[in-house]
Amino acid sequence: MTSGDAQLKRLYPKLTARERAILVLRAWNKGKEEATEVRATMPEAQVMEFNRLIDLMNRAAKLSAYIGGLSALVGQLAIRWAWLCTLDLWAAEAWKLGGYIFFHAKEPITESEYADRLAAARSEMVPVDEFAELLTERHEAWSDGDFEGKDEDGEPLVSDAAWEKVIEEKRRALARLVREGTLEGKGRGSRLRIRAASFYGWLGEDVPLWPDWSQSYDVRPDTEAEKVEAERRDREKAREALASSPSIGRMIRDTNPKADLPRSYGDEITDALEKGLRAAWVQRWQELRAAEIVLDEVAREFDGEDPLEPDARKMLVEVRAELEELHGEMNERLGGLTRKDEPEEGFIKPLREAVFG
Repeated sequence: MTSGDAQLKRLYPKLTARERAILVLRAWNKGKEEATEVRATMPEAQVMEFNRLIDLMNRAAKLSAYIGGLSALVGQLAIRWAWLCTLDLWAAEAWKLGGYIFFHAKEPITESEYADRLAAARSEMVPVDEFAELLTERHEAWSDGDFEGKDEDGEPLVSDAAWEKVIEEKRRALARLVREGTLEGKGRGSRLRIRAASFYGWLGEDVPLWPDWSQSYDVRPDTEAEKVEAERRDREKAREALASSPSIGRMIRDTNPKADLPRSYGDEITDALEKGLRAAWVQRWQELRAAEIVLDEVAREFDGEDPLEPDARKMLVEVRAELEELHGEMNERLGGLTRKDEPEEGFIKPLREAVFG
């Protein structure tokens, strides 16, 4: 026996019940047997307190199963988050395909159909505000005082006040042209409407004719009417498939809030995932914090000694790290992930009762 061992043996009788329990806890966490002297030298007066601490140690050790279950649930949360990200990627690719069709694939139409649509567009009576807005968009005589800040590309932005001022000027100018007979129009004030052919003729331009899903038409002879109709049906099926892609409905509405786009099954899937992910992350975080708080309370009973075995502690650390990483990613996409470090009583009370009785 070394002098150190001999000295330690002389110390055992002087240990408190708490110090004996701490020695047992340290041995357990190292996967070793406790020294026989821990119990053999214990006075009768310490037995009750020592047994209480050992019982507390055993109860706290059972939280390893709780942590394992929490780890599995966080893993499921990560999988569901990956599912939503996959849907977002799907929507982004569908968006690219839809954009390509819109910008680069002409919409087929027969000559007679085109003529009918052009005639309707030329005769349309357009509210004066729409043409005033168009002229303001083309306005170039802005002064330095009309700008306020810059856009995302670093270009100067026209202030709202300056924009509204020019719109009003264009509105009055158009009304004057109608009164003078230069433009064909009906009504007065905000109810004034101007015939499209008259307005664009004044500009020296053709009346624009926009397809439903393209930038331009591919005008075909009437003899190809059946082929044109077949191509249009195929285009419409493609558009319906793209529009029903999960998440793309949200992207379209974000770009154009006025878009008349019916909700699809894909929208329902995305909405359910978003709602479920928000609730699940908050719940997992509170479960984690409840475990951490109770374990800290147990540790104080052992003068700060960790009541968890190393593997369980490592798992708990990993669960926290994964939840924190998910919070950063998910909150940017979803928002509304409240990170409460003090869990609700419903999360912490059952754990306290299970450990402390």
